[in-house]
Amino acid sequence: KFDDTRVNYLAGANFRPSNDILLYAKYSTAFVSGGSVATLDFAPETAKSWEGGVKAELLNRKLRANLAIYHASYKNYQSAQGATGFEDYILEQTGNPAIVNGIGTFVVSQGGVKAKGFELDITAAPADGLTLGGGVGYSKTTFNNVNPALVANSGGAYLPTLRPDWTANAFAQYDTQPLIGEAYLSFRADGVWQSDINFADNPGRAIYQVAPALLGQSAYLLVNGRVALRDLDLGGVKTQVAVWGKNLTNERAITFALNLSDIFGAANYIPARAYGMDLTIEF
Repeated sequence: KFDDTRVNYLAGANFRPSNDILLYAKYSTAFVSGGSVATLDFAPETAKSWEGGVKAELLNRKLRANLAIYHASYKNYQSAQGATGFEDYILEQTGNPAIVNGIGTFVVSQGGVKAKGFELDITAAPADGLTLGGGVGYSKTTFNNVNPALVANSGGAYLPTLRPDWTANAFAQYDTQPLIGEAYLSFRADGVWQSDINFADNPGRAIYQVAPALLGQSAYLLVNGRVALRDLDLGGVKTQVAVWGKNLTNERAITFALNLSDIFGAANYIPARAYGMDLTIEF
């Protein structure tokens, strides 16, 4: 029987030094209860985090900027694991050999996790019909006091996976003056970039039959485009016709990879280059 009660809270403050600028800060806590899977107990997970930032609208609202910085700390982070490779740990924790061969997955208290970073996004309207924007984000995740069973199972190291340190995006959009009645053309191009990521919790570990490409993904950029004729009046019905392209450079990148005991590997790729047309009718 598990019986645990926690009080979580969030406290924050806002301050406006002017009508166009907002400063804010907040602090919060969180809690996930512990439990048991096949008599394997795991501890409650707790989190503490703070965030501070500024939101500004400048130059007669032609420039908007948002900046946020944050830090989060987790204790007894709960991690789901497959039983393969954890036989000794399961036997040590339960003392029951029958459970070793009878359990598929379980939850383990991984240890501590800390994450810190910032996010910045800017949107500008420098001319009539033209909108420019972009953003950049940085997030660094580290593990501490990692459960020795996880370190042993991964060959001596246990690192964060699927977390790029850097991300960025940018877009440009131009809307013409009305061309036919209220209808106008809208041109848009955007790009999304991320830095390299790890798929393996121990990239230095020997890989026997699994392709090295499944260890990680290098940085890549996705470029998209769209041209639309908007607010076209067809018999009193507002219509939009658009042609678009996604992943215009046909970038090939892996978003997720699975390495099963260095014997079997699988990967998910981003969608390949695609073109299309949309017809939208508003009734």
